[in-house]
Amino acid sequence: SGAEPLPTYLTGSPPYACPTPSAKELQQAQAELVPADSRHTGLKGKRVLLIGDSTACSLSVGLTTLASRVGLQVANGTVVGCGVVSDEVRGLLPTPASRRCHTRVADVIGAAFTKSKPDVVVWASAWERDSIVKRGHVLRTGTPQWRAELLVRMQSALGRLTASGARLVVLSQPPFTGSSGGYAHLFLELDDVLREFAAHNSSRVKVADLFSLVCPPGPPCPRRVNGTTLRVDGAHYGPAGAVVVGRWLIDELSKG
Repeated sequence: SGAEPLPTYLTGSPPYACPTPSAKELQQAQAELVPADSRHTGLKGKRVLLIGDSTACSLSVGLTTLASRVGLQVANGTVVGCGVVSDEVRGLLPTPASRRCHTRVADVIGAAFTKSKPDVVVWASAWERDSIVKRGHVLRTGTPQWRAELLVRMQSALGRLTASGARLVVLSQPPFTGSSGGYAHLFLELDDVLREFAAHNSSRVKVADLFSLVCPPGPPCPRRVNGTTLRVDGAHYGPAGAVVVGRWLIDELSKG
């Protein structure tokens, strides 16, 4: 078969809120389902809110499709081009639009949270790997200042996300395919912060190891894993890849 097409939100000029998957993408995801995808009956009625950036947005088609099999209710609070707490960043590419991320993320997540009243919040965001800006000063990835500021921001977000009793599942972030050396190191630094954050909040936060699923040999990560192309452009998941990750994530959620 030919190469899998890019998700719809990557082919034009999308709004910053993650759009609903297209009918074609939903059909492609449905074609990946197997009878065993109905086995997690204990999750029936649970409400899940997905938050994060465009990589999380690309997972929504798989998670939504699988959710219908097990009775999960999935809401989408992801924002294209923004991390959950990264706000303004200074990455390898110019990111002037990130100056608006704080307001955009607050608006989208706030509205989704109020509407969905989640039992579980799933956080999947790679933008926090980049250097962040605090009061006009750039905090470089890997420095003690960067690490401390991220932990403060994540702790503040945790209070808002779990105030009504929801638990938080944070996905470790695999480097984009082909990334090696210093660029892959940014993701490793972020994942180390995510683990520290979870360790400090073990009663409310769990880290689910997406890195090991998507990049089993370690960086540079392959595009195909166990015969499936997971990330169609090296960063974002196509319908087939989103179902693979969604299936794994539902297993993780079923563990409590």
